[in-house]
Amino acid sequence: MKRESNMLPVMWNKSGKKCDMSISTFTKERTSEHHIMITPRGINNFYEQYQVLKEALLSFILERGKKNCHLIFQRIFFSDITNQSEIISEVDMLKDNGIESTISWIQQPPLNHVKCTLYAYLIETEDFIKIDHTLTPKHIELEKGSYSHLWSGRLISSESGDSYAQTEEIFHHYDLLLKEKAYDFAEMCHRTWLYVRDVDTNYQGVVEARNAYFDTIGLIPSNHFVTSTGIEGRDLDVKKNVVMDAYAVKGLQKEQVRYISALSHLNPTHEYGVRFERGTAIDFGDRRHIYISGTASIDNKGEIVHPNHIILQADRAMENISALLKEEEANTDNIMQMIIYLRDVADYEIIEKYYNERYPNTPKVIVLAPVCRPGWLIEIECIAIKSVNIPAYPNF
Repeated sequence: MKRESNMLPVMWNKSGKKCDMSISTFTKERTSEHHIMITPRGINNFYEQYQVLKEALLSFILERGKKNCHLIFQRIFFSDITNQSEIISEVDMLKDNGIESTISWIQQPPLNHVKCTLYAYLIETEDFIKIDHTLTPKHIELEKGSYSHLWSGRLISSESGDSYAQTEEIFHHYDLLLKEKAYDFAEMCHRTWLYVRDVDTNYQGVVEARNAYFDTIGLIPSNHFVTSTGIEGRDLDVKKNVVMDAYAVKGLQKEQVRYISALSHLNPTHEYGVRFERGTAIDFGDRRHIYISGTASIDNKGEIVHPNHIILQADRAMENISALLKEEEANTDNIMQMIIYLRDVADYEIIEKYYNERYPNTPKVIVLAPVCRPGWLIEIECIAIKSVNIPAYPNF
Protein backbone atom coordinates (compact mmCIF):
# COMPACT_ATOMS: atom_id res chain seq x y z
CA MET A 1 0.00 0.00 0.00
CA LYS A 2 1.36 3.39 -0.95
CA ARG A 3 1.25 6.23 1.53
CA GLU A 4 -1.86 8.33 0.92
CA SER A 5 -2.35 12.03 1.54
CA ASN A 6 -4.32 11.34 4.71
CA MET A 7 -1.40 9.29 6.04
CA LEU A 8 -2.79 5.79 6.12
CA PRO A 9 -0.58 3.06 7.58
CA VAL A 10 2.03 1.70 5.19
CA MET A 11 1.64 -2.08 5.07
CA TRP A 12 3.95 -4.67 3.60
CA ASN A 13 4.68 -8.37 3.74
CA LYS A 14 8.10 -9.98 3.77
CA SER A 15 8.53 -13.69 3.13
CA GLY A 16 11.77 -15.50 3.75
CA LYS A 17 12.82 -19.11 3.85
CA LYS A 18 11.93 -19.48 7.51
CA CYS A 19 9.14 -16.99 8.27
CA ASP A 20 6.57 -14.54 6.98
CA MET A 21 6.43 -11.00 8.40
CA SER A 22 3.44 -8.74 7.94
CA ILE A 23 4.09 -5.15 9.01
CA SER A 24 2.00 -1.97 9.26
CA THR A 25 3.75 1.31 9.99
CA PHE A 26 2.28 4.71 10.78
CA THR A 27 4.77 7.58 10.62
CA LYS A 28 4.24 11.22 11.53
CA GLU A 29 6.18 13.94 13.33
CA ARG A 30 9.43 11.96 13.64
CA THR A 31 7.71 9.00 15.32
CA SER A 32 6.74 5.67 13.72
CA GLU A 33 4.62 2.92 15.22
CA HIS A 34 5.14 -0.61 13.91
CA HIS A 35 2.68 -3.48 14.34
CA ILE A 36 4.19 -6.79 13.26
CA MET A 37 2.94 -10.37 12.88
CA ILE A 38 5.60 -13.06 12.40
CA THR A 39 4.80 -16.65 11.46
CA PRO A 40 7.36 -19.46 10.92
CA ARG A 41 7.17 -21.44 7.70
CA GLY A 42 8.60 -24.75 6.53
CA ILE A 43 9.71 -25.80 10.03
CA ASN A 44 8.07 -28.54 12.11
CA ASN A 45 10.10 -28.37 15.32
CA PHE A 46 8.73 -26.02 17.98
CA TYR A 47 12.13 -24.95 19.26
CA GLU A 48 13.19 -23.85 15.78
CA GLN A 49 9.86 -22.13 15.12
CA TYR A 50 10.10 -20.13 18.33
CA GLN A 51 13.73 -19.27 17.65
CA VAL A 52 12.85 -18.01 14.17
CA LEU A 53 10.21 -15.65 15.59
CA LYS A 54 12.73 -14.08 17.93
CA GLU A 55 15.46 -13.92 15.29
CA ALA A 56 13.17 -12.16 12.82
CA LEU A 57 12.06 -9.60 15.38
CA LEU A 58 15.64 -9.00 16.48
CA SER A 59 16.72 -8.47 12.86
CA PHE A 60 13.94 -5.93 12.34
CA ILE A 61 15.08 -3.95 15.38
CA LEU A 62 18.78 -4.11 14.53
CA GLU A 63 18.13 -2.95 10.97
CA ARG A 64 16.57 0.21 12.40
CA GLY A 65 18.99 0.60 15.28
CA LYS A 66 18.42 -0.21 18.94
CA LYS A 67 18.91 3.44 19.88
CA ASN A 68 15.74 4.61 18.12
CA CYS A 69 13.61 1.48 17.64
CA HIS A 70 12.03 0.33 20.91
CA LEU A 71 10.21 -2.95 21.44
CA ILE A 72 7.25 -2.23 23.72
CA PHE A 73 4.97 -5.27 23.72
CA GLN A 74 5.01 -8.87 22.51
CA ARG A 75 2.16 -11.33 22.51
CA ILE A 76 2.97 -14.89 21.47
CA PHE A 77 0.23 -17.35 20.57
CA PHE A 78 1.12 -20.98 21.36
CA SER A 79 -0.45 -24.26 20.29
CA ASP A 80 0.40 -26.26 23.46
CA ILE A 81 1.82 -23.95 26.08
CA THR A 82 2.07 -26.58 28.83
CA ASN A 83 4.51 -28.72 26.87
CA GLN A 84 6.23 -25.75 25.24
CA SER A 85 6.85 -23.76 28.43
CA GLU A 86 10.36 -25.07 29.16
CA ILE A 87 11.60 -24.08 25.72
CA ILE A 88 9.92 -20.66 25.99
CA SER A 89 12.15 -19.74 28.91
CA GLU A 90 15.32 -21.01 27.19
CA VAL A 91 15.14 -18.99 23.98
CA ASP A 92 15.46 -15.23 24.42
CA MET A 93 18.05 -13.78 22.07
CA LEU A 94 16.25 -10.43 22.34
CA LYS A 95 17.11 -10.19 26.02
CA ASP A 96 20.63 -11.46 25.25
CA ASN A 97 20.98 -8.41 22.98
CA GLY A 98 19.75 -6.01 25.65
CA ILE A 99 16.21 -5.74 24.26
CA GLU A 100 13.37 -6.13 26.75
CA SER A 101 9.64 -5.56 26.59
CA THR A 102 6.37 -6.54 28.16
CA ILE A 103 5.50 -10.04 27.01
CA SER A 104 2.25 -11.99 26.95
CA TRP A 105 2.28 -15.78 26.52
CA ILE A 106 -1.07 -17.35 25.79
CA GLN A 107 -2.31 -20.67 24.46
CA GLN A 108 -4.53 -19.80 21.52
CA PRO A 109 -3.38 -22.16 18.79
CA PRO A 110 -2.60 -20.40 15.50
CA LEU A 111 -4.66 -22.05 12.79
CA ASN A 112 -2.18 -21.79 9.92
CA HIS A 113 -0.49 -25.10 10.77
CA VAL A 114 2.24 -23.65 13.00
CA LYS A 115 2.98 -24.02 16.69
CA CYS A 116 3.49 -20.32 17.49
CA THR A 117 2.94 -16.84 16.06
CA LEU A 118 4.33 -13.57 17.39
CA TYR A 119 2.69 -10.14 17.48
CA ALA A 120 4.90 -7.17 18.36
CA TYR A 121 4.35 -3.45 18.87
CA LEU A 122 7.34 -1.13 18.47
CA ILE A 123 7.93 2.62 18.57
CA GLU A 124 10.67 4.18 16.46
CA THR A 125 11.50 7.81 17.19
CA GLU A 126 14.28 10.36 17.13
CA ASP A 127 12.72 12.12 20.12
CA PHE A 128 13.94 11.53 23.65
CA ILE A 129 12.05 8.82 25.49
CA LYS A 130 12.52 7.07 28.80
CA ILE A 131 11.67 3.39 29.25
CA ASP A 132 11.42 1.76 32.66
CA HIS A 133 12.07 -2.00 32.57
CA THR A 134 12.49 -2.31 36.33
CA LEU A 135 8.83 -2.64 37.36
CA THR A 136 9.03 -6.46 36.87
CA PRO A 137 9.14 -8.46 33.66
CA LYS A 138 5.36 -8.05 33.44
CA HIS A 139 5.35 -4.27 32.91
CA ILE A 140 7.03 -1.60 30.84
CA GLU A 141 6.51 2.14 31.19
CA LEU A 142 7.32 4.44 28.30
CA GLU A 143 7.65 8.18 28.94
CA LYS A 144 7.58 10.35 25.82
CA GLY A 145 6.83 14.05 25.95
CA SER A 146 3.80 14.72 28.15
CA TYR A 147 2.61 11.11 28.23
CA SER A 148 3.44 7.95 30.12
CA HIS A 149 2.30 4.63 28.66
CA LEU A 150 2.14 1.54 30.88
CA TRP A 151 1.92 -1.84 29.15
CA SER A 152 1.30 -4.90 31.33
CA GLY A 153 1.35 -8.56 30.32
CA ARG A 154 0.56 -11.93 31.86
CA LEU A 155 -1.05 -10.64 35.04
CA ILE A 156 -2.14 -13.67 37.06
CA SER A 157 -3.30 -14.39 40.58
CA SER A 158 -0.76 -15.57 43.13
CA GLU A 159 -2.78 -18.61 44.15
CA SER A 160 -5.20 -21.07 42.62
CA GLY A 161 -8.93 -20.52 42.96
CA ASP A 162 -12.08 -20.15 40.91
CA SER A 163 -12.31 -17.58 38.14
CA TYR A 164 -14.07 -15.03 40.38
CA ALA A 165 -11.35 -15.13 43.05
CA GLN A 166 -8.52 -15.03 40.49
CA THR A 167 -10.06 -12.11 38.58
CA GLU A 168 -10.67 -10.22 41.83
CA GLU A 169 -7.01 -10.61 42.82
CA ILE A 170 -5.70 -9.64 39.38
CA PHE A 171 -7.66 -6.38 39.36
CA HIS A 172 -6.67 -5.64 42.95
CA HIS A 173 -2.94 -6.07 42.31
CA TYR A 174 -3.08 -4.16 39.04
CA ASP A 175 -4.88 -1.30 40.81
CA LEU A 176 -2.12 -1.20 43.46
CA LEU A 177 0.54 -0.98 40.76
CA LEU A 178 -1.30 1.85 39.01
CA LYS A 179 -1.59 3.79 42.25
CA GLU A 180 2.13 3.34 42.97
CA LYS A 181 2.87 4.89 39.57
CA ALA A 182 0.28 7.68 40.03
CA TYR A 183 -2.16 6.22 37.52
CA ASP A 184 -5.90 6.07 38.13
CA PHE A 185 -7.57 2.90 36.84
CA ALA A 186 -10.96 4.48 36.12
CA GLU A 187 -9.60 7.28 33.95
CA MET A 188 -6.25 5.98 32.69
CA CYS A 189 -6.66 2.27 31.92
CA HIS A 190 -7.93 2.12 28.34
CA ARG A 191 -7.53 -1.50 27.25
CA THR A 192 -7.64 -4.92 28.89
CA TRP A 193 -7.47 -8.46 27.53
CA LEU A 194 -8.87 -11.23 29.74
CA TYR A 195 -7.94 -14.78 28.80
CA VAL A 196 -10.10 -17.44 30.41
CA ARG A 197 -9.38 -21.16 30.64
CA ASP A 198 -12.54 -23.08 29.64
CA VAL A 199 -14.45 -19.89 28.83
CA ASP A 200 -17.85 -21.62 28.70
CA THR A 201 -17.46 -22.56 32.37
CA ASN A 202 -15.32 -19.78 33.85
CA TYR A 203 -16.36 -16.60 32.04
CA GLN A 204 -19.28 -15.81 34.34
CA GLY A 205 -16.97 -15.61 37.36
CA VAL A 206 -14.75 -13.15 35.45
CA VAL A 207 -17.77 -11.00 34.58
CA GLU A 208 -19.05 -10.92 38.16
CA ALA A 209 -15.65 -10.10 39.65
CA ARG A 210 -15.04 -7.32 37.13
CA ASN A 211 -18.50 -5.86 37.74
CA ALA A 212 -17.90 -5.87 41.50
CA TYR A 213 -14.50 -4.17 41.09
CA PHE A 214 -15.91 -1.58 38.69
CA ASP A 215 -18.60 -0.76 41.25
CA THR A 216 -15.89 0.19 43.75
CA ILE A 217 -14.20 2.66 41.37
CA GLY A 218 -17.30 4.19 39.79
CA LEU A 219 -17.23 2.45 36.42
CA ILE A 220 -20.99 2.11 36.12
CA PRO A 221 -23.43 2.38 33.18
CA SER A 222 -23.93 6.12 33.63
CA ASN A 223 -20.15 6.69 33.48
CA HIS A 224 -17.96 4.49 31.23
CA PHE A 225 -16.11 1.17 31.23
CA VAL A 226 -12.86 -0.07 29.61
CA THR A 227 -12.39 -1.45 26.11
CA SER A 228 -11.76 -5.16 26.54
CA THR A 229 -11.62 -8.63 25.05
CA GLY A 230 -12.77 -11.63 27.09
CA ILE A 231 -11.89 -14.87 25.31
CA GLU A 232 -10.68 -18.45 25.73
CA GLY A 233 -6.96 -18.58 26.47
CA ARG A 234 -4.64 -20.63 28.68
CA ASP A 235 -1.62 -19.73 30.75
CA LEU A 236 1.38 -22.04 31.09
CA ASP A 237 0.37 -22.56 34.74
CA VAL A 238 -2.53 -25.03 34.61
CA LYS A 239 -3.88 -23.71 37.93
CA LYS A 240 -4.55 -20.26 36.49
CA ASN A 241 -8.04 -19.81 35.12
CA VAL A 242 -7.61 -16.13 34.23
CA VAL A 243 -4.77 -14.06 32.72
CA MET A 244 -4.90 -10.33 31.94
CA ASP A 245 -2.94 -7.93 29.75
CA ALA A 246 -3.54 -4.18 30.05
CA TYR A 247 -2.62 -0.75 28.71
CA ALA A 248 -2.87 2.57 30.58
CA VAL A 249 -1.92 6.15 29.66
CA LYS A 250 -1.05 9.03 32.00
CA GLY A 251 -0.99 12.68 30.93
CA LEU A 252 -4.15 12.84 28.84
CA GLN A 253 -6.75 15.55 29.28
CA LYS A 254 -10.27 14.21 29.72
CA GLU A 255 -11.30 15.55 26.31
CA GLN A 256 -8.66 13.44 24.59
CA VAL A 257 -10.51 10.20 25.35
CA ARG A 258 -13.84 9.13 23.84
CA TYR A 259 -15.81 5.92 24.21
CA ILE A 260 -17.29 4.55 21.00
CA SER A 261 -20.71 2.90 20.89
CA ALA A 262 -22.13 2.65 17.31
CA LEU A 263 -25.63 2.33 18.72
CA SER A 264 -27.04 1.88 15.21
CA HIS A 265 -25.36 -1.52 15.17
CA LEU A 266 -24.55 -2.53 18.77
CA ASN A 267 -26.24 -2.30 22.13
CA PRO A 268 -24.55 -1.13 25.37
CA THR A 269 -22.83 -4.14 26.91
CA HIS A 270 -24.35 -3.64 30.35
CA GLU A 271 -27.74 -4.57 28.88
CA TYR A 272 -26.64 -8.21 28.91
CA GLY A 273 -24.79 -8.07 32.21
CA VAL A 274 -21.19 -7.33 31.21
CA ARG A 275 -19.18 -4.13 31.45
CA PHE A 276 -16.80 -3.12 28.69
CA GLU A 277 -16.68 -0.43 26.03
CA ARG A 278 -17.09 -1.35 22.38
CA GLY A 279 -14.13 0.86 21.61
CA THR A 280 -11.98 3.74 22.83
CA ALA A 281 -10.42 6.59 20.82
CA ILE A 282 -7.46 8.53 22.19
CA ASP A 283 -6.45 11.78 20.52
CA PHE A 284 -2.87 12.97 20.52
CA GLY A 285 -1.82 16.11 18.70
CA ASP A 286 -0.70 14.23 15.59
CA ARG A 287 -2.63 10.95 15.60
CA ARG A 288 -5.71 9.17 16.90
CA HIS A 289 -5.42 5.69 18.39
CA ILE A 290 -8.58 3.58 18.20
CA TYR A 291 -8.85 0.38 20.22
CA ILE A 292 -11.72 -1.92 19.26
CA SER A 293 -12.88 -4.60 21.69
CA GLY A 294 -13.54 -8.15 20.62
CA THR A 295 -16.48 -7.69 18.26
CA ALA A 296 -18.89 -10.37 17.08
CA SER A 297 -22.01 -10.78 14.96
CA ILE A 298 -24.47 -8.93 17.18
CA ASP A 299 -27.18 -6.33 16.63
CA ASN A 300 -28.31 -3.29 18.61
CA LYS A 301 -30.69 -5.43 20.64
CA GLY A 302 -27.90 -7.72 21.82
CA GLU A 303 -29.04 -10.61 19.64
CA ILE A 304 -26.79 -12.93 17.66
CA VAL A 305 -27.02 -12.22 13.93
CA HIS A 306 -26.73 -15.11 11.43
CA PRO A 307 -26.58 -18.09 13.83
CA ASN A 308 -24.53 -21.04 12.51
CA HIS A 309 -23.27 -19.15 9.43
CA ILE A 310 -19.58 -18.33 9.72
CA ILE A 311 -19.20 -16.07 6.66
CA LEU A 312 -22.28 -14.01 7.40
CA GLN A 313 -21.11 -13.66 11.00
CA ALA A 314 -17.73 -12.46 9.75
CA ASP A 315 -19.50 -9.94 7.50
CA ARG A 316 -21.59 -8.61 10.36
CA ALA A 317 -18.66 -8.42 12.77
CA MET A 318 -16.70 -6.35 10.23
CA GLU A 319 -19.75 -4.18 9.58
CA ASN A 320 -19.91 -3.50 13.32
CA ILE A 321 -16.20 -2.65 13.43
CA SER A 322 -16.63 -0.32 10.46
CA ALA A 323 -19.48 1.44 12.27
CA LEU A 324 -17.30 1.90 15.36
CA LEU A 325 -14.41 3.27 13.32
CA LYS A 326 -16.72 5.60 11.40
CA GLU A 327 -17.65 7.35 14.65
CA GLU A 328 -14.01 8.47 14.78
CA GLU A 329 -13.77 9.39 11.07
CA ALA A 330 -11.76 6.26 10.35
CA ASN A 331 -12.31 3.09 8.34
CA THR A 332 -10.80 -0.35 7.83
CA ASP A 333 -7.90 1.16 5.84
CA ASN A 334 -6.70 2.63 9.15
CA ILE A 335 -6.48 -0.77 10.87
CA MET A 336 -2.93 -1.59 11.98
CA GLN A 337 -3.54 -5.15 13.15
CA MET A 338 -6.31 -7.72 13.64
CA ILE A 339 -6.70 -10.72 15.89
CA ILE A 340 -9.39 -13.12 14.68
CA TYR A 341 -10.78 -15.68 17.11
CA LEU A 342 -12.56 -18.81 15.88
CA ARG A 343 -14.60 -21.25 17.92
CA ASP A 344 -14.35 -24.13 15.45
CA VAL A 345 -11.12 -25.15 13.73
CA ALA A 346 -13.18 -26.41 10.78
CA ASP A 347 -13.95 -22.79 9.86
CA TYR A 348 -10.30 -21.80 9.43
CA GLU A 349 -9.79 -22.24 5.69
CA ILE A 350 -12.90 -20.32 4.66
CA ILE A 351 -12.12 -17.50 7.12
CA GLU A 352 -8.48 -17.33 6.04
CA LYS A 353 -9.63 -16.88 2.44
CA TYR A 354 -12.21 -14.27 3.51
CA TYR A 355 -9.68 -12.06 5.30
CA ASN A 356 -6.84 -12.55 2.82
CA GLU A 357 -9.10 -11.41 -0.01
CA ARG A 358 -10.49 -8.37 1.81
CA TYR A 359 -7.51 -7.30 3.94
CA PRO A 360 -4.49 -8.86 2.22
CA ASN A 361 -1.80 -6.63 3.73
CA THR A 362 -3.18 -6.04 7.22
CA PRO A 363 -1.11 -7.85 9.89
CA LYS A 364 -3.41 -10.46 11.37
CA VAL A 365 -3.49 -13.80 13.08
CA ILE A 366 -6.32 -16.34 13.19
CA VAL A 367 -6.37 -18.43 16.36
CA LEU A 368 -8.53 -21.09 17.95
CA ALA A 369 -10.25 -19.38 20.87
CA PRO A 370 -13.93 -19.94 21.70
CA VAL A 371 -15.83 -16.71 22.24
CA CYS A 372 -17.60 -16.07 25.55
CA ARG A 373 -21.05 -16.66 24.01
CA PRO A 374 -21.38 -20.07 22.32
CA GLY A 375 -23.52 -18.82 19.41
CA TRP A 376 -20.74 -16.52 18.22
CA LEU A 377 -18.56 -18.46 15.81
CA ILE A 378 -16.08 -15.62 15.29
CA GLU A 379 -14.83 -12.52 17.09
CA ILE A 380 -12.42 -9.85 15.85
CA GLU A 381 -10.44 -7.16 17.67
CA CYS A 382 -8.22 -4.51 16.14
CA ILE A 383 -6.14 -1.39 16.62
CA ALA A 384 -6.40 1.53 14.18
CA ILE A 385 -4.47 4.78 13.80
CA LYS A 386 -5.71 7.90 12.02
CA SER A 387 -3.77 11.05 11.26
CA VAL A 388 -5.11 14.19 12.98
CA ASN A 389 -3.84 17.69 13.61
CA ILE A 390 -4.93 19.01 17.01
CA PRO A 391 -2.51 21.71 18.18
CA ALA A 392 -4.17 21.87 21.59
CA TYR A 393 -2.73 18.46 22.48
CA PRO A 394 0.90 17.37 22.60
CA ASN A 395 1.95 14.90 19.92
CA PHE A 396 2.20 11.18 20.61
